[in-house]
Amino acid sequence: MKVLPPMIAMAAGPPHGTFGLLCESVAQLSGAAACWLETGRSIPAGFIAVRPDIGARLRELALQLPGPGKALSAAPGEVSGTVQRHDVRLPEGTFRLCSLRFDGCPDLDGMVLWLAFGGHGGTARRAMLEPALPLIRACMERWQRSEVLQRDLAAAERSCARLEQQVRTDALTGVENSRAFRQSATERLAPGRAEHGLILVDIDHFKRVNDVLGHAFGDAYLQAIARAIVAAFPAGTLVGRIGGDEFAVLADTPRSGTAYLAGLVACCRSGIQRAAAMLGRPELGRASMGVALSPEHAADYPDLFERADAALYAAKASGRSTAVFYEPASHARFNNRELASQFRLAARQERIRAYLQPVVQLQTGFCRGFEVLARWHQSDGRIRLPSEFDAVFRDHRIAEQLTRGMVRDGLDLFGRWLARCPARAGDARLAINLTTFDLLNQEFAFDLQSELSRRGLGWSSVTLEITEHVILGDSNGQIHRNLEELRARGAKLAMDDFGTGHGGLQHLRDWPIDILKIDRQFVSRMGSSPRDRAVVEAVLGIADRCGFEVVAEGIETADQLDQLRRMGCSDGQGHFFSAAVPPEEAAALPHAYDLAAGAAGLSSRG
Repeated sequence: MKVLPPMIAMAAGPPHGTFGLLCESVAQLSGAAACWLETGRSIPAGFIAVRPDIGARLRELALQLPGPGKALSAAPGEVSGTVQRHDVRLPEGTFRLCSLRFDGCPDLDGMVLWLAFGGHGGTARRAMLEPALPLIRACMERWQRSEVLQRDLAAAERSCARLEQQVRTDALTGVENSRAFRQSATERLAPGRAEHGLILVDIDHFKRVNDVLGHAFGDAYLQAIARAIVAAFPAGTLVGRIGGDEFAVLADTPRSGTAYLAGLVACCRSGIQRAAAMLGRPELGRASMGVALSPEHAADYPDLFERADAALYAAKASGRSTAVFYEPASHARFNNRELASQFRLAARQERIRAYLQPVVQLQTGFCRGFEVLARWHQSDGRIRLPSEFDAVFRDHRIAEQLTRGMVRDGLDLFGRWLARCPARAGDARLAINLTTFDLLNQEFAFDLQSELSRRGLGWSSVTLEITEHVILGDSNGQIHRNLEELRARGAKLAMDDFGTGHGGLQHLRDWPIDILKIDRQFVSRMGSSPRDRAVVEAVLGIADRCGFEVVAEGIETADQLDQLRRMGCSDGQGHFFSAAVPPEEAAALPHAYDLAAGAAGLSSRG
């Protein structure tokens, strides 16, 4: 179909300004009359003169109009845009309706429409135009609505992109949030992709930073650390904040890239230290890191994360402020998922057993009761202590299952010992260790009441031990309320491992505590370290003034016993008296110990 040059030019805008001059120029160049469309009015026709400079510039433009839908580019400083063409067939003839949209030039941004007819004289053209005007108006209105919708759609897409970015971004640090990091890491670790290293970064003692320096500084500290982590790795490395004080990095590594990754990790640690120094706190800037490699250690994200998390816990266990690469042989005990699976199997096979360790009155030698301790009997005969499987306590189901088992079996053993030593039934107590999950369970007090009633025991028969770590996890006061209720029922509450946590004196003031347990590390070094001896003396002094009972843990020698007795310590436990004994030996434990006889004469179970 042959289409002649345009005859009628129309513009979706007022006939004035630069945009109006542009439309008039198109009309002049085409030899057509300029028509202006105004909503709700007819289309007047008439010829309007054009300024020569605009006309000359547009004359060149008109001669170079591209094909349908192609981009239109002019020389620098001129206009650019997109042309679209639409052919319309009428009984009177065929015409072409065109859209010329100019972008990037505010004065010219808009839409120009013009009409092209077959060859007719001016009068015939006007006659043909009259019946086509409603169609032209409808076409232009549809085109205008389409343009508006296109602009709205583009704006909505930009808004969605911004919202998606906000949803994926950690608001404080600007790196990816936990959910977005997990999704992106899963995609990058798809089969056939490059090798990667996953680094988990945990800021050492961040809770203390917030407590001492305030949350405003804590936020600034996290922001500086996030910037340091991003700067330490190549562009394109995935960085996310996956916890309050924990970050994750997924970096591409060359084949056998352990040395390469170790260099990046060292650079990251140095960057974090510099960031803290720039905030005026060079004593901070310490972080523990766990590193795992894909596919060497694991192929998918969940498994790789478990390995890196195990390495991170190994770094914490070794004293913090270090980076540890995952080692399957030595880090298995930190792997929560693997340990959980093994633990469930051991529990079904009754290889998780309750042991009892005596608590002795240091001035008289009378047995004040016992602490029930979990021991994991492995299939190879080795016995695991709780410190070797503490990773399972991060799973609330396993932690609560273990507590229920220790309560049930421990009370059974305690009851059998009381039946053999009825004289001690009045004041002997069984100490039970509780986790955060136990104290967040609103049914725990009722469950413990049921276990005590089933054995004819009262609440005064139990001491419930917690650590400061449990207290630090009380974000909503539920743990405090549960402890108050347990104490009101008659149970004694003990602060275990006292002196090794954070803010201990504040906890003594604010929490319902009856007993302080001095951690074994202070007891073991009393004879060689004046400072450790001073700590023990200070704890005993505080306890005396506040009315607390005291239990010294880890007593192993007669000298330690003698020092504690002279200091006025009331109770103690340790291998000097007896190690924790298995169920078959628990009922035979003595009701009193001869403190003057020495370890060998006290018990053969040390």
